[in-house]
Amino acid sequence: MSQKVNKRILHIMSSHGGGISTFIRNLATEIHRFGIVFDVVTYGPCPPEFVEAIRRTGGDVYQIKNPKKEGWRQFYKSFSRVIKLYHYDIIHCHIAGYRALAYKTISNFQSEAEFIIHAHYYVDDNQLSVAQRFLHYLNQMINQTVSAKFVGCSRDAVQSLFGYKIDRKDMIIIPNSIEPNDFIFGSEEENNLREKGREHYGISKDTIVVGQVGRLAPVKNHALTIQIAEIAKLKKLNMKFIIAGSGELEEELKERISVNQLDDYVQLVGRISPIAELFPVMDVLLFPSINEGLGTTAIESQAAGVPVVLSHTIPMEVELGIDLLHRVNLSAAPSDWLKEVLKASRESKVNSHERLMALERNNYTNIQAAKLYATSIAQYTNY
Repeated sequence: MSQKVNKRILHIMSSHGGGISTFIRNLATEIHRFGIVFDVVTYGPCPPEFVEAIRRTGGDVYQIKNPKKEGWRQFYKSFSRVIKLYHYDIIHCHIAGYRALAYKTISNFQSEAEFIIHAHYYVDDNQLSVAQRFLHYLNQMINQTVSAKFVGCSRDAVQSLFGYKIDRKDMIIIPNSIEPNDFIFGSEEENNLREKGREHYGISKDTIVVGQVGRLAPVKNHALTIQIAEIAKLKKLNMKFIIAGSGELEEELKERISVNQLDDYVQLVGRISPIAELFPVMDVLLFPSINEGLGTTAIESQAAGVPVVLSHTIPMEVELGIDLLHRVNLSAAPSDWLKEVLKASRESKVNSHERLMALERNNYTNIQAAKLYATSIAQYTNY
């Protein structure tokens, strides 16, 4: 494909780390094929591998002043300086609601670029107070007004960010993509990773390993995981629950594991990078989140051939069509979740070719997502 630069896009993110920076980086690895350059502005430093991925598109990463720390005048000057560097076609903002207004206002004065807000998360109104619900509604109105298009990682995320009456035909869904080669291993490499990983965590080869991956936060529902582990202990099942991630609930989870004497059943292993190497260790991924914008970990798990037991609230977009998902209602008893986990652990492996085809078919590979991104832009920017 032509390497000619047809579009230059400025991405706005608050900081590196988490799903947003991963989304941008993964797209960046392939977007240059379509003549698109990414620049990124953010408040803090980014690791070299992220910067290099952006520079390979022909763009760069720019650090701007945080208005909360250095004042609005410095923020205005630093952001304006970046906008003036190039003629941007699109400003793709990954900050939403009232916080996006400052970027939109400056953009209106300094650029003729289309301004787009991207929906990455889902917010459950039922979990909000009256005051929080009002603010959420206000932010939805702001997002509808400010954003040229309704863009997000899933239908649920788009409706949560822009309003529940947004029709599917008015949405642009850009999947959170992955690099298939990071998760699809050859049989020999997979076996080696499984053996080494289990040896590292002190787990025997015949133990059923259940993994949970994500930040340690209430929305991820680790409380249910602990309850499932408690029943496994009562039944004296040969199981191990590995919880990967870091966050605000770490000390609380440690205490609960200790109080319930679950040290032989539950292990907190912290944040792991690269996470792909943990999947061969697992027999099942447990994904009991109360809600998710998409649920990229479920995509990664299916790519690795590991079945997923997940809550019914996870968006349907994570379904790859290879029969690796087991949905359970959040209101179901922990014993029912355990039954589904045991059932999933007995499933035969889906071959690597079928997994790759499923990822490509659903636009979850970096190249397919980049192509979709370029095509979606073409619909309203004459690319």
